[in-house]
Amino acid sequence: MLADRRLLLKVITIAPICAAAFGFLAATFFHWNSLKKSDKIALPKPPVVEPSPKPSSKLNLIKPLPLKYQGKVFEKVNVPPSEKVIALTFDDGPLPNSTEKVLKILKDNQIKATFFLIGRNVQLHPEVVKKVLLEGHAIGNHSWSHPYNHQTLAGAAREIDKTSEVIAKVIGSKPNLFRPPGGLMHNGLSEYAKYRKMGIAIWSADSQDYIKSHTPQQLLSNIFKQVKPGGIVLMHDGGTRRTNTALALPILIEKLRKQGYRFVTLPELINLDSKSTTVEKLKPSIISKF
Repeated sequence: MLADRRLLLKVITIAPICAAAFGFLAATFFHWNSLKKSDKIALPKPPVVEPSPKPSSKLNLIKPLPLKYQGKVFEKVNVPPSEKVIALTFDDGPLPNSTEKVLKILKDNQIKATFFLIGRNVQLHPEVVKKVLLEGHAIGNHSWSHPYNHQTLAGAAREIDKTSEVIAKVIGSKPNLFRPPGGLMHNGLSEYAKYRKMGIAIWSADSQDYIKSHTPQQLLSNIFKQVKPGGIVLMHDGGTRRTNTALALPILIEKLRKQGYRFVTLPELINLDSKSTTVEKLKPSIISKF
């Protein structure tokens, strides 16, 4: 019995010492472990390499027109004698089927052209406009609804400005070239474009592919009767199905190349200009008061 009491006293005496020692060791361990964790957190992280930004599909920074072309009407461009160049132009698009056929032919032949777009078609088919841009072609304004009737000042402004704005939403820049529907010079549209300092591009060689009865051979004949260096060829990728245009285009390209011609966009053609040529002087109009 006495031995049991002595053992109990020893346990009572030793237990606090052991408890204190265990507490000290535990505190030390957890403190050391927390320091290690904080040290790990404090270690500098390797720098994150951000991927290079992809170029925007809307980077079509249209350069200003030369002064001699601002507000001027031209059907061809006077180029240096050493430059046997010609510009193919296509009106009334974009339309998914016919425009893409033309784009494929141009791409297969490594040719850049100029597309004069109708605003309401741009609004309906922006993805086709993006394709025209990404494949390196130039873009111009061809009015909102292709009207032939006379336009008031407000009507002309809507037709041209609205089209420029919807094109800019797709490609990032407003076009500075305008082609009047039907080549009409005095129904208010050309006068307004002149006031806006746009270059008014007519043509020197008309394929007449808007005449449905014309065969591909007739289209070619129409063009070759008028073709010349610095010239502008009129064709269409919109308005209706352009089957004959698509059939004539590869033959036209092949024949012009055999004659030594090089194909350029209208902006490129203008840059080669040695002396601008105007089709005619515009008569006084509603714009004259500005």
